[in-house]
Amino acid sequence: MNNCSQPTASFTTSSLSTCVGSSITFTDNSTGSGITNWNWTFPGGLPATANTQGPHVVSFSATGTYNINLQITDANGIDDTTITITVNPLPTITASASTTTICAGDPVTLTGGGGVSYTWDNGVTDGVPFNPTTTTNYTVTGTDTNGCQNTAQISVTVNNCTLPTASFTTSSSTICEGDSIVFTDNSSSSLTITAWSWTFPGGNPATANTQGPHTVVFSTAGTYNINLQVTDANGSKDTTITISVTACAIPIAGIGMDVTNGKICKNSCIDFSYTGTGGTPTSYNWVFEEGTPSSSSAQNPGLVCWGDTTDRFIVTLEVSNANGTTSITDTVTVSESPILVSTRDTLLIIGNNVSLTSQATDSSGNPITGGSYFWSPSTDLSCVLCQTTTVIQPLDDGTYIVTYTAENGCVVNDTILVIIDMQLNIGVPSAFTPNGDGKNDFLVVRGQLVIESLSFSIYNRYGQEIFSTTDKTKGWDGTHNGKELNPGVFVYTVNATMIDGSHQQLKGNVTLIK
Repeated sequence: MNNCSQPTASFTTSSLSTCVGSSITFTDNSTGSGITNWNWTFPGGLPATANTQGPHVVSFSATGTYNINLQITDANGIDDTTITITVNPLPTITASASTTTICAGDPVTLTGGGGVSYTWDNGVTDGVPFNPTTTTNYTVTGTDTNGCQNTAQISVTVNNCTLPTASFTTSSSTICEGDSIVFTDNSSSSLTITAWSWTFPGGNPATANTQGPHTVVFSTAGTYNINLQVTDANGSKDTTITISVTACAIPIAGIGMDVTNGKICKNSCIDFSYTGTGGTPTSYNWVFEEGTPSSSSAQNPGLVCWGDTTDRFIVTLEVSNANGTTSITDTVTVSESPILVSTRDTLLIIGNNVSLTSQATDSSGNPITGGSYFWSPSTDLSCVLCQTTTVIQPLDDGTYIVTYTAENGCVVNDTILVIIDMQLNIGVPSAFTPNGDGKNDFLVVRGQLVIESLSFSIYNRYGQEIFSTTDKTKGWDGTHNGKELNPGVFVYTVNATMIDGSHQQLKGNVTLIK
């Protein structure tokens, strides 16, 4: 018996993919005992076969997926292996120009298409304007996502020509809002101007395509660059003139306040601001009756305060510019601050609820209707926007703030302290009478409000468990497996977790009475 070892066919490729018209090198890495034959097949390739070890350089002229096979032979037998390669198509590359005929000195932009990257000859960068001086054919090499490349050409003709001279005049360079300017063409050409392209940003009309003259109205203040481009057979040229439109209108005074209807409490302030329209004022004259400060020349005076006097006070604003003056008045109403009568500070046994209420009154103690109440913090509260709210089973001491906002804008606060009495008491009655009379029919663990969870069990005198529950609201009805038990003494155990996280255990006797 011969201990023969079969040959192992193996080869590598310079690449698993290539492009149409490109080649791949195939290198034999087979092992065996004196390999005598190599049979290569290169479907789609040139050459299509080979019978020497190689390496072999094979070119591919058509797209597709090809299985390259190598079969080897030695004295012990034959083996073959296959590697799949992909031949990708060449991209269809295009070449375009912003214009193909220009005058010397004018810019042109060349752009490639059909690939993901492009390289131009003659020092051109794709998509970047340049200024050719002579007529030239340009070639772009485009590369696609597979790394395959193709080329495209485009020719740019450069003429030695004289461009027209763009020029125009304006009837004015500075006007008021709503006024107009006349724009007159003064352009010249050695040939004949065939096109005029006007742009009037901020104007009406915004554009024009005739020689003019053009009358344009400007309604909004600002600085605008007016452009004219003229075209003849040699090309185009443009020019720009800047005009200024100012707000010449009379200012219309307006008073802004950060409170509703100018209503505040005694010893309060208002933030004043200018909210006028029309032209821009060059001067501001504020007068605040009984206010501090009593006057201001600022556009936005900021905070003005009133003291203890309750009354209606006049605020006057006069604004002006070169075109005129306007004024306006408004009223500030200073009212008494309401008084809050609220629930007193409360000592509350843990596990219970407490109701908090507050009533706004005037200085004579008369209730004030209307307005709104707001309680904070909202934790454990049943309602934060109610006059009366409930603190639901708080676990810790807390200070609750009630804020009242009157209809006249006055705002007052009061605080209520709720102190928790940590009485974590639980218990089990010593007897109960499950006779169906609706009284004392169930044996229940007392102190449910302070119990978080529990285990409650009943045992007979033999130590057998006859009842068990983890529901703190559920009690024993004196039965076992649905049958009523005779009167007697039973043992109970309670393991409870309290609402503060502590634990309590109870054990004792209970008498069932009938």
